[in-house]
Amino acid sequence: MKSLAWLDDYLERYALNIALALLLVFVAVAGILPFTVFTVRPGEVAVIWSRFGGGTVTDYVYLEGTHVKWPWNIDYIYNARTQTDTGDYSALSSDGINVVAQVSFLYKIVVPDTGLLHKYVGPNYLNVLVRPVIGAALRSVMSRFSTETLYGQQRDEIQRQVVESVNALGAGMVPAGDQTLRMVLLSNVLIRRVTLPPDLQASIDRKMIQHQAALEYVYRLDRERLEAQRKRIEATGIRDFQQIVGANLTEPYLRWLGIDATLRLAQSPGSRLVIVGGKDGLPIILNPSGDSPAAGASTNAPTAGTDPGNANPGEPAAPNLPGGGGKADPAPSQGALPSLPTEGMSLPFSTHVPSDVPTRH
Repeated sequence: MKSLAWLDDYLERYALNIALALLLVFVAVAGILPFTVFTVRPGEVAVIWSRFGGGTVTDYVYLEGTHVKWPWNIDYIYNARTQTDTGDYSALSSDGINVVAQVSFLYKIVVPDTGLLHKYVGPNYLNVLVRPVIGAALRSVMSRFSTETLYGQQRDEIQRQVVESVNALGAGMVPAGDQTLRMVLLSNVLIRRVTLPPDLQASIDRKMIQHQAALEYVYRLDRERLEAQRKRIEATGIRDFQQIVGANLTEPYLRWLGIDATLRLAQSPGSRLVIVGGKDGLPIILNPSGDSPAAGASTNAPTAGTDPGNANPGEPAAPNLPGGGGKADPAPSQGALPSLPTEGMSLPFSTHVPSDVPTRH
């Protein structure tokens, strides 16, 4: 305990100085810490510029995580993920027409060469390096195609040639004097829209409309040829059917078909109105002989003014009354049904009323 007495005496004597010193150390650490510790977030890399160590460190790249550096050095953060950019680029076609293409492309930095990218290009590499190279490659490729081709459906070929042209122009994307390193990779080029002068675009649209109209007529002619062929085949089938079956279509067979059709019609669900009175008791519409029953009955009925049993046709015929003897039947009883009007109706049999039959008023 006596050995620690001097320590207690020292602390008591210099307590204020010690407190000030600790405060200064804390302030120094708090002030220097942000300049010595840096964090690299996900999808990023960092490059250090050393003030007293020869400038940009090109042989080492800081990956994700927390790192420590000298406070006088500066860290630069780069996005290592695949990025996209969209811009409008003006170019001349092979026929000298100025067109504007809206292009989107995908690019990313080469992580091991980030130090070289920072040293030779800088953080603004998109505007300094990537866009000019893309524009030059796009103009070189579009000058090989006509305006109509650029406006058509060959964009995949144009995109492929743009990527190849960018690879050929890769000398601008590598550090000077070292053609084995590439700082930025271009993965794909997408042509979103090609804009032509308004008058030229309207002319191409009209031309395409007329072309499609001509193709429409070609398809119409093909359809009519196929329809004519179908009709010829159908007519041939009908002719062959008539030649084969025509000899067997006798009147008894047709009468049997009419009876069968009448039976099916009577057994079908729903209400049906069938007028029977044709030949052999068939419906009128199914009379195969085509003879009118009314006409056949009327030819056998006696004519007015003649008597079928009278040998002298010149003499007046006696009235043909139901009661016989030339006398009219008595008046119908009160319960008898009135006769139906037959004026304007076609009956399946003939009626004959002598003109001298007495009527009752």
